[in-house]
Amino acid sequence: MEYSLEGKWEVRLTGAEDQTERELCHEMILPGTLDENRIGYRDTGKNQWHMEETNDEEYKPIATRFTRKYTYEGEARLTRMVHFTENPGKRVFLEAERARVLSLLIDGQEVPHALPPSISTPQVFEVTGRMDGTHEITLLSDNSYPGLPREQIIYSSAATDETQTNWNGVLGYLRLREEQEVFLREVRVYPKIKGDAVLSMGKRHARQLENTQNTVLAGTGQMPVGEQASRWTVSVIIEIDAGRAFGGRLRLCSDAFTTEVVIPVSVPEGCTEIAVEIVSADAVHREAVSIDGVELAGAGAAARAASADSAGTSETGWNSENVAGRYAVLKPELCLWDEDEGNLYELTAQLFEAEGAAEATACEDNGKAAQSHHAFVRTEIMSEKTVRFGFRVFGDNGRGRLALNGRTIFLRGEANCAEFPEEGHPPMDKAAWLEILGRYHSYGVNCMRFHSHCPPEAAFEAADELGMLMQPELSHWDPKGAFETEESFAYYQRELTQILRMLANHPSFVMLTLGNELWTQKTGLSRMHQMLALARKMDDTRLYAIASNGFYGTTGCDAESDFYTAQRFFELPLRGTFAAEKKGRGHSGAHQSSLSGSVYEL
Repeated sequence: MEYSLEGKWEVRLTGAEDQTERELCHEMILPGTLDENRIGYRDTGKNQWHMEETNDEEYKPIATRFTRKYTYEGEARLTRMVHFTENPGKRVFLEAERARVLSLLIDGQEVPHALPPSISTPQVFEVTGRMDGTHEITLLSDNSYPGLPREQIIYSSAATDETQTNWNGVLGYLRLREEQEVFLREVRVYPKIKGDAVLSMGKRHARQLENTQNTVLAGTGQMPVGEQASRWTVSVIIEIDAGRAFGGRLRLCSDAFTTEVVIPVSVPEGCTEIAVEIVSADAVHREAVSIDGVELAGAGAAARAASADSAGTSETGWNSENVAGRYAVLKPELCLWDEDEGNLYELTAQLFEAEGAAEATACEDNGKAAQSHHAFVRTEIMSEKTVRFGFRVFGDNGRGRLALNGRTIFLRGEANCAEFPEEGHPPMDKAAWLEILGRYHSYGVNCMRFHSHCPPEAAFEAADELGMLMQPELSHWDPKGAFETEESFAYYQRELTQILRMLANHPSFVMLTLGNELWTQKTGLSRMHQMLALARKMDDTRLYAIASNGFYGTTGCDAESDFYTAQRFFELPLRGTFAAEKKGRGHSGAHQSSLSGSVYEL
């Protein structure tokens, strides 16, 4: 159950320099920003990339960027009285889809985050036991980024006034969400291909491809029945958040499965990850195998019991308290997600507390019932979560070329710097992103790079449906000392982790870099490589690189990165033109072609 907190809030600019302004109460509509609610000061051009071009005359327009009608940097205190009735045995969470540095107070008492916060992912607070009745809810929203690497964030497209604006407020959903005492927090699905016959996930592990005609049925987007289809495996990671010790059954059902899977689970209080591997029936021998006396569906000799031998790090690299086993229920024919082809599947996870025997259950499969290999007493669903995912493989074709589903692909990309001048921030709904990405697609664009920012999840939902490839980045632009400070290293590890969790189920998400034009020294470079290792450990189905145009291309390819994107390779220019650069590579007010040396006056 969800309870919307959208609507009118009182706001005080408690970070303002003037005491009168700090005490002045405004009315604000959330979700929204201070700009959209006409709250703040005149924009004098304080936050500019090119301060030397600033016009100091009062009331003159800013020369290098759009001028905001209202601007404010600092803490804003957003307050509202909320009446809510808590149900016994339920847990309650307050969620803000996108914010800056956000703190929550209930009746003046601070509530800690339930998940590690970042400015690129939803911020969640558990408020169980604090909301029954009428209470004062206060959100402290601070776009001066206390405790975070402010300069790197302000310089990035995530917060620069040059494009997105350093807005203050809350965007997307703002709500209370009610859950059972034990519930499914996350379901993450990772389809991948194993074996030497198909490409691996990066150049560091590249293998030679077979003839691509044997990989995909021409014109159908389907994997054929037989050896190639049997190489798919689906790693499903289910995170159970238990307010108490729990024992029961977990049911997985998907239109990519021939039958449902039911797994016995026993977890302690707290958060537990359970790893399940789904493979094709052709991949294993069909032998009866059981866990705690419950038969596994077609698991065969490859199935693993949740024991000391299988706990810990699974074959997929996940650290899990429980590795429930391998299940041979994947369909022999699968429609691939591809460029311009948004072929998607659904997976539903359900949690039941009861155990015991009963009649077999059914799972809907394109209108046909597929009988389960399991039987258990079906009681009321304790928790349920449905996610969408797609089958695709993206990486090196074994010869240094990018390939999608075994087919070499040419990326026709657009660099989006969060230019949304009407709102001053990216849209938060899928419909808007379908229009935006559809327009790019009409011009032949097949890949979107998000320059030093990560758009909301709605953008990836739209890209999934359209078959558009996406490359988000951390909110990071530091051309001097990237990751050199402990503050920067700690924050961007957190942001990276949370982005990978948020986008796990989106096949459109194919690449990520740690920021734009990062330059650093020995310590920072070592930390970059540590972050790449962290990303691969969490999710090895994407490609990662230390930066976009890292070191401005002057150091060439980074040995630990999966791909290289830069304007030059050492001294060799790679981009088509260099605009308004200093003498030696063009001159101000001109475009110089890096290919012909010609100069075209503007």
